Amino acid sequence: MAAGRLWWLLRVCGHENVSILNGGFPKWLLEDRVLDAEAPAARIPSTTEFAYHPELIFDAQGVERIRKNPDWLLVDSRAENRYYADQEVIDITAGHIPGARHLAYGSILNPDGTYKNPEELRSVYQPFLGRISPECTVFYCGSGITSVIHLVAMEHAGLSGGRLYAGSWSDWIRNPNHEIAAK
Repeated sequence: MAAGRLWWLLRVCGHENVSILNGGFPKWLLEDRVLDAEAPAARIPSTTEFAYHPELIFDAQGVERIRKNPDWLLVDSRAENRYYADQEVIDITAGHIPGARHLAYGSILNPDGTYKNPEELRSVYQPFLGRISPECTVFYCGSGITSVIHLVAMEHAGLSGGRLYAGSWSDWIRNPNHEIAAK
């Protein structure tokens, strides 16, 4: 999850050449892949130029503008029990943003925690998105970490352009004027 958030942050800053180990370091070790304990002899200064892409980030005002627009899709990535307000384990208020649809981040992962292959991911996302383009899809979760798993998976599936409400549910509920849905 943390690697996904870093992947997203680097892309927001304009760095497109970013990859994630599918399964992370534990899978790398399990597969007996090469490790090098030696530190590099010298650091090479980077020539990377960053270009900030604020269009990839949504705030509460942006969500408020799109959540009732039929050309946009707002997606809650949390567990089903949190979306339906059956149980809230982190935040002080349960529920979801009205107009948001639910697609738990775990639905696009294999049992071992790795991402499904691109074809399997497309078979999840394409029917879910329907006529909505990836560029008009905004994901959120509790605090903007697990929803990034969807952005990585959509990229892996060739469905680029999804966006993130980085403050997510924790930010939404801070404003007492925001509507909250439960069922």
